[in-house]
Amino acid sequence: MIRHSAPVFSRKNPAATELSQRDFAVLFGLLLAGGQLQRIAGDGQLLVGRNDEHAHAGIGRGNLAFLAKLLLVVGGRVQLDAQEFQAVADHGAQHGVVLADASGEHQRVEAAHGKAFEADSLLREAIASCHGVACFSDVIEENALVRYGKRQVPVTVMGVGPTYNSVTNIDSITVEGCFAPDRCLLGDALAGQLSVSSVSFNPNIVLYAPKRVGKINMSRPETSFVERVERVGGVFAVQQAEYDATRILAPVDSVRLLFDYSQLDVTSFAIRVDSAASPKDVARELQSVLPDGLVVKDKWQQHESFFKMMEVEKLMAFAILLFIALIAAFNIIGSMSMLIFEKKESISVLRSIGADESLVTKVFLYEGWLLSVGGAVIGLLLGVALTLAQRRWGVVGFGGDDAYIIDAYPVELWLSDVVVVFFAVVALAALAAWYPVKVIVRKYYRSA
Repeated sequence: MIRHSAPVFSRKNPAATELSQRDFAVLFGLLLAGGQLQRIAGDGQLLVGRNDEHAHAGIGRGNLAFLAKLLLVVGGRVQLDAQEFQAVADHGAQHGVVLADASGEHQRVEAAHGKAFEADSLLREAIASCHGVACFSDVIEENALVRYGKRQVPVTVMGVGPTYNSVTNIDSITVEGCFAPDRCLLGDALAGQLSVSSVSFNPNIVLYAPKRVGKINMSRPETSFVERVERVGGVFAVQQAEYDATRILAPVDSVRLLFDYSQLDVTSFAIRVDSAASPKDVARELQSVLPDGLVVKDKWQQHESFFKMMEVEKLMAFAILLFIALIAAFNIIGSMSMLIFEKKESISVLRSIGADESLVTKVFLYEGWLLSVGGAVIGLLLGVALTLAQRRWGVVGFGGDDAYIIDAYPVELWLSDVVVVFFAVVALAALAAWYPVKVIVRKYYRSA
């Protein structure tokens, strides 16, 4: 079964329609050889790529024709499991449709010290020859000023090579226009700040950057800047302000001229790892072939501060859980105390028939532990069920239409977390049951 009812959607028109597996296979057959189907997530998320040159050519058959045009013009996604993905891929291969797997992890090669480094042909060949490297692209990242009309905004310019779309699948988050090697892509919020209302006519923007070499002429400061005019080819949206409001993707050769870099200079290489390869093995092999002064960073190291913050949040959530369990432990202490008080006469009977203090203590202790473990197991099963339900159906969603990339809070179930939580709660509850049993039973037994 196709998950999430196989919604075909665009960011401007979510849930435009729905396709069955058979309909999608037929639609796939209608796509032209110039179309692309990109797998952009390991779980089988697909994106039918745009091809402006052939977007409306040679497609017929009523509603399916409309759907095909919709997919080609505005883009769309559909969720398939692994078996369905392979079946659709095989069907598309028979019709000459390109299948590009962009589900591999993204890594980056950059200078350990300094900003830019020289990437000669030997370095490029060494990277390309590494097992598991699917493709890579030049990247130059610098700060600049952009002007459109009378509006000016400081931005971060990323000069990227023509293979950048194959590395990052930038088209999957492009909401208007498309990626082109000779055009710029603006962040969605940045386009709003500049009042770029449409990119259909490829409007021109002006980029300014200070000269890297030479002194500032105070009498004519405008001569201390390099100016370049670039054409806008599209708008992308990551739904994160630090990217949407400050980023411009531009042709790498133009950025080299803007910042006075040589044709071999880059600030980093963006690398896509093949989905069948181990990211750790690829990173290890890459590091072994790189010269001194260059390092490989995986997705965790590229966003180290963000992931550390997530780890701290997770630790704080666990601490809050233990605090709640500690409060609940007082209920266990109270319940066990009342139980022992009610069984005071039974303790006397047990002592009179020969039961020693240790045996009587074990009776109440085992009962307390049974209640503790039982409660922990029931709570754990409910938590796992809620987590799986959230992952499958997205029970708790985000507010606002089209405000986030995803519709529901993302969750992941880790066995290690389940084990740690279970034993922590059981240990705390068992300790709470042990204290009243040892103290109160001893008092009643000796006074019987």
